Amino acid sequence: MSKFDRYDGLVKFDYDGDSYVIPFTVEDAKEFAKMSEDFKRTRKSDPDFLPMFYLKILMKAYPQEQAEKINNFLSTNLYSFHKQFMIASGLTTKERVDAMEAKMEENFMKLAETENSPASNLGKGTV
Repeated sequence: MSKFDRYDGLVKFDYDGDSYVIPFTVEDAKEFAKMSEDFKRTRKSDPDFLPMFYLKILMKAYPQEQAEKINNFLSTNLYSFHKQFMIASGLTTKERVDAMEAKMEENFMKLAETENSPASNLGKGTV
């Protein structure tokens, strides 16, 4: 038995009551890392990258599924699915995700406190 047998190249996790087993190659990781580096460098991201990335890897994992059904799933679950995938794949940790979300919440609350911010109208019936 090889010491690498336990590394099967699969990301396994449960999401919304379903179990996922997704092949994740070095090429997939490189593609994701490049997108992350591009974002860090420019602070701009391609809004289609994540949906297309997950569509590609989900179609590879579940070729019997229709692209349209996967797109429908991603349209309402992209961020939370992304978090679960990132943690399960080892690209980040739950602690880092929690810290990032806390920082985003803090920044949003600061923005909402700004008098002329559209966010300051949240909960008041107008935006």
